[in-house]
Amino acid sequence: MRPNTLLAFIGGALAGAVVALLYAPDKGENIRRKMKERAEDEYNSLKARMKGEECCHAQKEEPAAQ
Repeated sequence: MRPNTLLAFIGGALAGAVVALLYAPDKGENIRRKMKERAEDEYNSLKARMKGEECCHAQKEEPAAQ
């Protein structure tokens, strides 16, 4: 990748982040709290799946009728 392309990509990402923060529908503190809660939920869900347990978000499948 050429240096100019990488610099343009990084600049675009930063500009997008700034615009997203300026137009956020809630205060930064609330957004960070919600993101933390969501990350913890996803982490716990993934941890449960790794242990072979059912995820709290997953729907239980009905057993096939024989």
